[in-house]
Amino acid sequence: NYSVGPYSLQLQGRHIDSTLISTRAGRQESDGYIDNNAVPSSTWWNGRLGYNGELNSGGTYTVALNVQNLFNKLPPRQPRYSSRSGAQSTSSNYDTLGRRYALSFNVNF
Repeated sequence: NYSVGPYSLQLQGRHIDSTLISTRAGRQESDGYIDNNAVPSSTWWNGRLGYNGELNSGGTYTVALNVQNLFNKLPPRQPRYSSRSGAQSTSSNYDTLGRRYALSFNVNF
């Protein structure tokens, strides 16, 4: 967070380290041999611009623009397999919705 007078800026980074797909790496799996046993790490950024003001009655207000997934980073794909077929999916641990915006207005009186 950084504030100058009534203005504020927030930048938040989210990071998930690389993870193993299978603890049996290098062994023959039901659908084939595992070539790459890791899902790569991923980092995405969220940002917020805000303004704090004061009303004539003594109340305060805040106007803010929030941007989730600022650079529209896609989550890493993870291979999935079963006895019938293979597929790709994304985990809900990552931001799967992409960039999105929210405008907020709060008043305290």
